[in-house]
Amino acid sequence: MFDTLIRGGMLVNADGLSRGDIGIAADKVAAVVAPGEAAEAGTVIDASGCFLLP
Repeated sequence: MFDTLIRGGMLVNADGLSRGDIGIAADKVAAVVAPGEAAEAGTVIDASGCFLLP
């Protein structure tokens, strides 16, 4: 379980763009996962239509 899950955004990284979710635990990026893979979090942020730069 993550403290915060940022869901539905477009991830920007060195490999280009891809859809994914970012899990945050203890104020740090804990995981970058496929869309919908992480299910539980204290807070869920809908990032649809946004770019995410982990």
